[in-house]
Amino acid sequence: MRKNSLDFSIPQRQSYVAIASILGKTIWRVVRQIIPLIIVIFLGNARKENAYSDMFIYMAIGISAFVMVYSTINYFKTYFYIDGQDLILETGVFSKKKMVIPLFKIQSIDTSQSLIHQIFNVTKVKVDTASGEKVELSLDAIDLPVAQALRNLVLQRREITTSPDSTTETKVEKPIISYSIGDLVRIGLTENHLRSGGLIFVFLFWIYQTLDEVGIDVTETYDGLNRSWLQVTYVLYMALLFGIISLLISIGRTIITKYDLTLIRVGKGFKMISGLFTRNEVSAQDHKIQFVQWSQNILQRLAKINTVVLHQAEAKQESIKQKINIPGLVELKLDELTHHIFGLKEIEHYPTHKINGRYFDRFATLILLIISVVGVALYYFEQWPQMMVLSAVGVLLLLIRKKQCENARYGFDQDYFWMREPSVRKSHIILPIFKLQGVNISQSPYQARHHLSSVSLITAGGSIHIPYINYDEARRLRDLFIYRVENDRRRWM
Repeated sequence: MRKNSLDFSIPQRQSYVAIASILGKTIWRVVRQIIPLIIVIFLGNARKENAYSDMFIYMAIGISAFVMVYSTINYFKTYFYIDGQDLILETGVFSKKKMVIPLFKIQSIDTSQSLIHQIFNVTKVKVDTASGEKVELSLDAIDLPVAQALRNLVLQRREITTSPDSTTETKVEKPIISYSIGDLVRIGLTENHLRSGGLIFVFLFWIYQTLDEVGIDVTETYDGLNRSWLQVTYVLYMALLFGIISLLISIGRTIITKYDLTLIRVGKGFKMISGLFTRNEVSAQDHKIQFVQWSQNILQRLAKINTVVLHQAEAKQESIKQKINIPGLVELKLDELTHHIFGLKEIEHYPTHKINGRYFDRFATLILLIISVVGVALYYFEQWPQMMVLSAVGVLLLLIRKKQCENARYGFDQDYFWMREPSVRKSHIILPIFKLQGVNISQSPYQARHHLSSVSLITAGGSIHIPYINYDEARRLRDLFIYRVENDRRRWM
């Protein structure tokens, strides 16, 4: 490492590994632009034997040479440094670009390491401003010690800028959770296996297409089987195989993405590190977390664990809201987490109000109407199996909606709003009222006739929806929440 490599007032370059990363991204951009041309050339070759093959080879060589030269020059033309209270990135080959980010706007500096990054001890760095502007700084590959020193320096100066009277103190790191392989296996067993099953269907479809291309008629093979045996034994075997493979995929994906997951309390924020082939390190300050959501599916309820999502302020207007997903949290750790962020414990036992029962009645009326109309048509054409399936689906939908209506509850006090969402899953939300950005009240014609409405609580990390409550109650909530937000001087982000 050079003598001045950690003096960030001097312009710094990325690691030489960044050349390969810049090269890959540039090639991908070029390929996306010339894909239509490639298709035209290949179609032409299909009609005219090798008519354009030489031209295509020369073009590929020329583009590759240009990309290599461009990537190398771009690497040597890219610098980052700190000038006073600004983090600056300068880049550009044909035109110079200078990005200036005031330190006080920086909310977090996250890192991620692919397998290649880990081999060369470098990391990708992403600076998040959460300002609602198109300001985001990303560096492809920085030496790991340099990245850590940069993050520490930026966050330290940022704290001094935002709180000039505060004294600099060493932040103590306190581990909250750390998962072993056994813990990850348990988490994988409680994951959504239907998503894994979707991958199996795609794989089986690919096998079917491949067998068809090599001349194996799967349909003919099927017709030669004993159908009674097929309908029982074969289906059972396939269902068992489907379940086992789905389970293995869920466990494998969990181990790969959440390997060595550690959640650490750092000062007034959190840091989470995880990943086998790609090591991700994300951080969030308490003030940046807009609301916390935790949920349990049926399997997670049996295992007594929760999936927790920390909803943060978005990085820019058109981006997806930032979320930190923490799987497999037991009740004790969940209480500890909410206590660290909000100073609250045992949120589930706070008083709540039910939503109006017409949330179910309206849905049930529509479902019964659809089933009646379609059912009459099926009865007319004597489609008895289809009628049974339709009836079963209708009953299932009604049961799901009934459960959602029973689960949906909300409550609030002087400082916080909490809610059990209208979901079959056991799902909760806790939101500090002062973080609200707006409150919207909406009414459908049906709701207006029954003096009902739905309320949307808008935050920088997403919206929370309260369906079917009394219209006067909705207006009271809106006025009360807006009053409290306007009279609260705490920092919301």
